[in-house]
Amino acid sequence: MGVPPDRLRIDERLERIEEGMRGLAEARSTPLAAWRTDPMLQAATERRLQVAVQAAIDIGGHLIATQGWRTAETYGQVFEELGRQGVLDRELVGRMVLAAGLRNLLVHQDLDLDLDRLHGTLGGAERDLAALCASVLEWLDQIS
Repeated sequence: MGVPPDRLRIDERLERIEEGMRGLAEARSTPLAAWRTDPMLQAATERRLQVAVQAAIDIGGHLIATQGWRTAETYGQVFEELGRQGVLDRELVGRMVLAAGLRNLLVHQDLDLDLDRLHGTLGGAERDLAALCASVLEWLDQIS
């Protein structure tokens, strides 16, 4: 085992994830037809999702670094390593690997992004991010 994780650093990122989830809930509650005609809401949704997933990646990277675990070469591998180390369960790992890919699409402004599909994934994204937060907190409690 490495050095203790910086709890303040992790808590700050958990708060960013929670802020993102609140924004995703707001966007999800907007009917698809209204959401599709509101470019500002679409942009806010994309940004909230991007920031929340990035915060999850940052938490994973911090745990990997402080614990001396296998270095990840991709964002998806961050979640795979968290799974190998027992922080996340296998099903959540798979979904977070997909979230890392979506984060990359959002960051690189991929013009092929299907906005209808994005809106349809918001509920799942909220659940996955909440599960990640709970799993990280549970793991931190176990090691302290």
